[in-house]
Amino acid sequence: MYLKPNKPNIPSYKFLILLTLLGLGYTKCFSQNVSFKKLQHLTDQAIAKSYPACVRIFDFDSVKNLQMSAVFSGVVVTKDGYILTAAHVTRPGATYKVIFPDGKACVATGLGKIEYKEDKTIPDVALIKISTKGSWPYAIIGRSSSIKLHESCLSISYPESLYQPFPVVRFGYVANVRNEKGFIQSTCIMEPGDSGGPLFDCYGRVIGLHSAIGIPEKENYEIPVDLYLKYWTALKNPIIYTSTPENQDSLESDTISNANNELEGIKDFNKSYRKIARKTRGTCLAIISTKNNRELKESGTLFYVKGLASLPDSPNDHNYIVSKSSMVGDNPFILLPGNLKVSEKIIARDRNNDLVLLQPSTPIPHGISLKELTTDTSSLNIGKFLFSPQPDRAVIISISGNKDFVMPKGSSSGYLGLSVRYSGDSVLVTHIFSGPADGRGIRDGDLVTAINGRRLKGINDYGHLLQNSWPGDTVTLQFQRLNSQYVKVIVLGTWPDQVVHHPAAFFSGGKSARRDGFQEVFTHDAIIKPYQCGGPVFDIQGHLCGINIARFSRAICLAIPDKIIYRFIKSALKTNL
Repeated sequence: MYLKPNKPNIPSYKFLILLTLLGLGYTKCFSQNVSFKKLQHLTDQAIAKSYPACVRIFDFDSVKNLQMSAVFSGVVVTKDGYILTAAHVTRPGATYKVIFPDGKACVATGLGKIEYKEDKTIPDVALIKISTKGSWPYAIIGRSSSIKLHESCLSISYPESLYQPFPVVRFGYVANVRNEKGFIQSTCIMEPGDSGGPLFDCYGRVIGLHSAIGIPEKENYEIPVDLYLKYWTALKNPIIYTSTPENQDSLESDTISNANNELEGIKDFNKSYRKIARKTRGTCLAIISTKNNRELKESGTLFYVKGLASLPDSPNDHNYIVSKSSMVGDNPFILLPGNLKVSEKIIARDRNNDLVLLQPSTPIPHGISLKELTTDTSSLNIGKFLFSPQPDRAVIISISGNKDFVMPKGSSSGYLGLSVRYSGDSVLVTHIFSGPADGRGIRDGDLVTAINGRRLKGINDYGHLLQNSWPGDTVTLQFQRLNSQYVKVIVLGTWPDQVVHHPAAFFSGGKSARRDGFQEVFTHDAIIKPYQCGGPVFDIQGHLCGINIARFSRAICLAIPDKIIYRFIKSALKTNL
């Protein structure tokens, strides 16, 4: 995936609030009265049809059984296993491992691709074929020639940064039917790993394939699916075409009528929105605090506790606020409209989930009743529309990307600054980076024999012990140099920022500093900035689904489910009251 430098000339439209936030436009999908319930029904049907055919792909050494490349995406479009994907991630004749959302895996072979000699980014068309015998789930191909400006669309593909075995759903609209390079532009947010993944219309039909991005989140470029149909016969040959193939197939007409593309019922749609906005009003507050002489601003979620049966001594009536712990420092206060400041007391912190519980010094109107939170262990369903209200009463609308999952620690773990490799029964130091271990007398070639008194039996033990640590933790390391033993006590630091030149790294606001190491999260595609984390996420019925906990990447926002929030509040009040 790479940057398309020329921004298409898109006219500016003054949409109603939902058109602005959600991206719905004049499309055949909404020719009747529109409501959130109807939109949700259409989306559920489209996902059910298309999700099983969306595949994760990587270069594969079938002899050594090894992954040989980064992950990219694709979609199976025939029962016998033809896969549409992007040319910039494939090679004719190469061997690929293909994995379906249900975990079923098979092997595929690269077929033809088209990349023009004068500009290899165009048209970025490629075909691969499953070679493993079987009958495969497949998606229906639509017609890119039938799409309309502002038509709603869905993306179901595999962002590399998340590195999960399931695809992530994102929702958007067609921002440009055809730009100067022949691509569709959509607002379905992409990042590396999504390349080659499918773009679906509201009927769950493939209308495009992910190719490239710009820096703004809404600049995402798609290969029109008609190109695959037009050159289908030519693409079956394992050839790199550097110009338009001479062999062209005829395209059948679209089977779905374009008779009425007028969006009606927008008043009903906004009426549904206003009901949700009224119910969630005042639940998201701005929190100001200080940390290391620096002012921090973060959102918080307001709860209303009216006694708990399990806490007979709890107050009958009080407010509490839950926010993102790593972004709430000392002397926190709430900033209310009119610049009114309400001080807060820190009740409890949960480092594993990065949560903090605060108690305002005076009662605040509104709030989510704790009794409304679920104790159910089930996950939020995929593809559900969500709402993240903001302190200024703005609302950010998104769609759930997947079910709840564990987000392991990566950049949030403690940083030592040693590069090691497994050597026999030992862990061998191969390089000392700038960081906590630097200047401590450790040398290349030393053996790490134990961490915190635990003998290391291999590289996995070393990685596991450090991954479970936090910045600021003190670790005791035992080393061996020739026949001598020595010990070093080191305070772990934070991982340095990686230098990345891909446009996916330059979105406005950037990533949250603490963005992994959570016991349970779900994803959605809200475009929020790190300081907007800590606020609530509601579904279309106005029920709390969770709290935004991190802007993870260009395409991914992470939220802690409401069941985790409920357990945290209940445990904190029981312990601290």
